Amino acid sequence: MSALAQIVRARGDAASGSDRYFDRGEMPERRGKLAAQGIRIVPQDGSGVHPGIRHFVVSSAIEEDNPDCVKARRLHLTPIHRSALLAALFHERARRVAVTGSYGKTTIAAMIGWGLETAGERPLIVVGGIMRNFETDQAIGNAHAGGGDVACIEADESDGTCVNYRPTVGVITGFARDHKEITELQQLYTSFAENTTEHLVLSMEAAASLFSLGTARRTTFGLTDGDVRARQVRFSAREVRFSVGNSRFRLHQIGPFSVFNALAAIAALRLLGVQDRDIARGLRTFEGVARHMEPVGRAREVRVYDDLAHNPSKIDAAIEAARRAGARGVKVIFQPHGFGPARFMRRELAEMFKRVLSDSDRAYLLPIYYVGGSVQADISSDDLARDAGDLGAPVESVADRKEVVERVIRDARPDDAIIVMGARDESLSALARQILDRLAPRPGGDRVGYST
Repeated sequence: MSALAQIVRARGDAASGSDRYFDRGEMPERRGKLAAQGIRIVPQDGSGVHPGIRHFVVSSAIEEDNPDCVKARRLHLTPIHRSALLAALFHERARRVAVTGSYGKTTIAAMIGWGLETAGERPLIVVGGIMRNFETDQAIGNAHAGGGDVACIEADESDGTCVNYRPTVGVITGFARDHKEITELQQLYTSFAENTTEHLVLSMEAAASLFSLGTARRTTFGLTDGDVRARQVRFSAREVRFSVGNSRFRLHQIGPFSVFNALAAIAALRLLGVQDRDIARGLRTFEGVARHMEPVGRAREVRVYDDLAHNPSKIDAAIEAARRAGARGVKVIFQPHGFGPARFMRRELAEMFKRVLSDSDRAYLLPIYYVGGSVQADISSDDLARDAGDLGAPVESVADRKEVVERVIRDARPDDAIIVMGARDESLSALARQILDRLAPRPGGDRVGYST
């Protein structure tokens, strides 16, 4: 929503909006950046809704009894879903790339967007995370209002709105049982593929699972197979290098999944007419997306990462990335991001922790994140930890953040990686920094901060 507000404001239109976080005094930096762009922030009590509003835009996270929605109905303002406004902005551009899938789509869209920008294409970009390359004192970094003829967006599958876009280049990453069942995802991605007008970029997993894919030309990608595949892959603590054909690429991100994301971006950028030398420059200078295995720093030979992994496949990928970066043991602090998702993924989470955690690893589950609403709170992190423990996985539930900091500091060993995981709650980043500071309490001690 904030991305759309920034795009609308950059076009010269007035924009205003409300947010329950802002009403509670949270995220003051983000609120300040929006205000600095001339976006009016109003309380979420209906007072900011008035007859002069041309479009009343809502997200899937807003309940019908929200005070703003109640006031809009009273004024006979027809709500427009976030995806409808994004689609209108998207379809204004002649060349359009949309990225969907159960994982990787934010980073892939950001990589493509930055690749287009470095190639001089001046793209419109809208994603669901903070692109560090586009973050400034005034811009949040989740949108870029370029004036060129190309647009790049992240197309959300969680609420089914990925089918609302007609990309010229469509990217499908793969499947994971997160928000929806696999059969539902197959239907969504098939519709997305049929809406793609020129080129379809598919992971090998997606290509194997989707059979009716319309008439768009297809390009596949994968770590070991596909039209665009990686060779001579070399991992290190701070970067990865690999080849695609005769071209060499370098990323300041870690892990196999970063290579996977880059392969999708390379395939899409080639189809958009960007040369490999420009793609390589874009990937080399790509600064990543906030909270996507973002390095916080290193102290006492322990590396701390901040990540928004919230489903089994993403947690698995983050742990694998830490291992490929040299971690001997991994300590995971995971905050489930809602009662519904925790209930939906309960069995898969337990099985994943059993599969990926070794004797030198440990997972600490914080209480389930809850921001309000009418959701049924009939599951807890105690239940999730008990499920994993019953399978023999080293998982425990921890009541609060103070306790989890003490536990992870006590258990961490040299060459370990500590990963703070969870979606929606941006205060988890502060928790990761707090852990790093506790590891290196002396000013200038052995703390080694670094940024990719």
